Amino acid sequence: RIVGNPGGLVERNEAMSYRAAVVAIGLGLVTLVWFSAAMGLRVWLGVLFFLIYFGLAVAITRMRAQFGAPVHDLHFTGPDQILTSALGTRAFPRRDLIVLSLYYWFNRAYRNHPMPFMLEAMRMQERSEARHRGVAQALVIAAAVTVIAAFWTSLHMYYDLGARARGRMFAGESFPKLAGWLQAPTGTNWYALAAIGVGLCFGLFLQVMRLRHMWWPFHPLGFAVSGNWEMNLVWMPLLVAWILKTVIVKYGGHKLYQQVQPAFMGLILGQFVVGSILNIVSIILHIPSYMFWQ
Repeated sequence: RIVGNPGGLVERNEAMSYRAAVVAIGLGLVTLVWFSAAMGLRVWLGVLFFLIYFGLAVAITRMRAQFGAPVHDLHFTGPDQILTSALGTRAFPRRDLIVLSLYYWFNRAYRNHPMPFMLEAMRMQERSEARHRGVAQALVIAAAVTVIAAFWTSLHMYYDLGARARGRMFAGESFPKLAGWLQAPTGTNWYALAAIGVGLCFGLFLQVMRLRHMWWPFHPLGFAVSGNWEMNLVWMPLLVAWILKTVIVKYGGHKLYQQVQPAFMGLILGQFVVGSILNIVSIILHIPSYMFWQ
């Protein structure tokens, strides 16, 4: 469709044409690389950095769409970690390492990555037969507002509580990491590369087994998220949910499963409502509240 061959695709219900989307992606990538180069990052490194970043973004979004993984923090797996492990910090001049450390705030972990949430919003719009352009415009407006709100909130928190105490993304972790890069430069981390190779081969093995054998119970994405830090918090609820679903489907069939599904959706909604109200009250009254999955 982009090169002029319609191929049976209809674009009138899309938020924008496929050609416009590709142009927007290209302009966005050029802008990010230009901004990074103005900060001091070499152009080829900026291109490679954001290609890796958006590759991870697509993988995480597919993980949510195909597997429904509730957690995908993937700590310390960003392009800054990959590049410095693969090439070694000695391969980068000081200015490159400084820019990479300043990009640590959106690469430390990916549990709040925006792309999966945007895809889910578009999927809900598709199910409700709402206008594509309206949802896309709402996402753009939300992104603009949240960028300003996030910067203001971070600065307010740092000045109020101290950047060292609450500034994990910068003073607490990013700058000490940069100091280590500069003061103790390293070569290629062959152990990290070997671990990446082993993980790749094992993931491909799980995918092949899943495609060739219907009885194979292990999903490659399950292997990918099993090492998440947050998995130690949710493995028990996931196990309970899996046991209940297995028992209901096995002994009650699909009909019973559909009948009890609203009850479990109600449990999820109740968690959201109660958690949101308690957190709002805690903000107004300046009292601590419990953390909940939102």
